[in-house]
Amino acid sequence: MSTHVCVCNRVTEDEIVGWIQRGVVTIEGLGEYCDAGTGCSDCHDSLEELIEDFQTDEAASRPAPEAPVGSR
Repeated sequence: MSTHVCVCNRVTEDEIVGWIQRGVVTIEGLGEYCDAGTGCSDCHDSLEELIEDFQTDEAASRPAPEAPVGSR
């Protein structure tokens, strides 16, 4: 079971890492795709660390996937 990184919106580390690996490599993008970081913003430092740890050159060079309709 993955821990919640964004407690406000109940977004888990696994979910965030998945989006990062698909090319969503900004806090704003994560907010758009999975709502992470759009509440109190206390998780922004953790989100930045996850982006640094899991962003790949390949993921960063390709466009982010289509924004989900009616996210979460």
